[in-house]
Amino acid sequence: MGFLDDAVSVLDKVANAGGAGGPATATPTFIRDEPLTGAHSDSGGAAGPDPDGSGKHNALDTHIPTEFIHYGLVHADTDKKFLHKKFTPSGAPAAPEGHAIMFRDALQREAILLHGFVSSCAVVLQEYLKDKGPLGDVGAAVGSLLGGGPKKDSKPDPTQLDSIISEIKSTADSIKGDSINYKDIHEAGKKLHQARANFNKFCESLNDYYLKPPSGDGPAGGLNSVMSAIPSIPGIGNTMQVVQRFLFKMFDIYLAVYLELRRNQDPEKKDDSLMSHERNIERASHWMTIDSIKTDYEKYELIFPVWFKKAPPPEAGAAAGDPDNLLQPVVDKVNEVKEDVEKKVDDTKKDIYDFAGRNQEPEETPGTAQMKAVFAILKGSQKKDSAAPPTPPTAADATIKALDTILKDISGLPTFLNRPIQEVTAANVGLLEEVYLRLMAQGASAPIDNTLLLAAGRRYLTNMITGLGVTNQRHGADQLPGFQRSRLRE
Repeated sequence: MGFLDDAVSVLDKVANAGGAGGPATATPTFIRDEPLTGAHSDSGGAAGPDPDGSGKHNALDTHIPTEFIHYGLVHADTDKKFLHKKFTPSGAPAAPEGHAIMFRDALQREAILLHGFVSSCAVVLQEYLKDKGPLGDVGAAVGSLLGGGPKKDSKPDPTQLDSIISEIKSTADSIKGDSINYKDIHEAGKKLHQARANFNKFCESLNDYYLKPPSGDGPAGGLNSVMSAIPSIPGIGNTMQVVQRFLFKMFDIYLAVYLELRRNQDPEKKDDSLMSHERNIERASHWMTIDSIKTDYEKYELIFPVWFKKAPPPEAGAAAGDPDNLLQPVVDKVNEVKEDVEKKVDDTKKDIYDFAGRNQEPEETPGTAQMKAVFAILKGSQKKDSAAPPTPPTAADATIKALDTILKDISGLPTFLNRPIQEVTAANVGLLEEVYLRLMAQGASAPIDNTLLLAAGRRYLTNMITGLGVTNQRHGADQLPGFQRSRLRE
């Protein structure tokens, strides 16, 4: 429970329900997904106690249908697959037969990811308002003198995010006990998706306010309504307005790029639309959970680190240090020699890679395919298939669109800047992917230190220079992501 306690303590620090505004309430959409168990023989009817079927008949136990709600996707299950005996994951040789602990762990991971999305939005808004505050005060003063200025009543209230974070935290608290109750699990799945729907609705209000065409409120309009009251100066024209717009650009760009990257690009605004980078990340996490449940954690680590490499099972034979194991000294010596040889091989490989200017590719983990799928969509390097579901704009395209929106009142983003922005954004995304893959390969407790960042940077830059990056991009898109496979089945 240590990991969740740590996570909940973080939620506690961020949540501030006392001074929070009421959340933007939305109606969540739940979508039926594949069942977790196949058809079983308990189909109903009655049976007699005697071999010939005579005697008083007793009704068969057909078991109670249950469901597992994860990221708003509903999976049918039965009560007989929920329960299991008391189970201690640490050092366990196999997963429990029931799904209870798997469901609880999945919802805890969901709560942590959702909290990350919401708190990131809160941080971005906080930084934006703090940095732009003094200039905003000046603009408000000018607007007051000129009888104009942006309206304040339509501006989204950032404190609504505090209420959403508080709801996520209380939901995580409700399922962190040692005893796992189906009612609590089911309710937690609903509450987390309600919080997600509320967050998406709030972000829609941010999009409407900050990303709308320049006129009046929001950074796209900024103080245009104020500065437009300043008459054009003969021989200078609207220079004052242009200077004013550039004065605010950096703050506007920071927020606009974030909103454009996380927004739902589906015009129908479906709650489960894959036209959102956040939703694609959630779907990748969802499929990690479903695969781990349906395979009984065969290749996945128990509890939280399902993305990381599974620890090898203990070697056959008596445990190390067992005085009754006469062969233990021999086994220890063999292992010592084996480790020494492997270390020399690894050191030699490292020397070769360092000489070539890059480190070796990080070792694959159960989460490698889903991680690469997420970044393939961000980079736009996934296979182009007419049968594949649509994807949101790439990170580069979203950045360019945000910049063009913010600069629309001064003729938009110059087209010659598109290529440099695409190259810089692609480098940022590619380097970030290398970092994540190396973190997964090193384990859940791996530090993000200079060595890891240097190795990731070396390999990424060398791959780009030598053209090997093309191969890696294709490798990451060889198969359609699990969360898109699900969409195709629908």
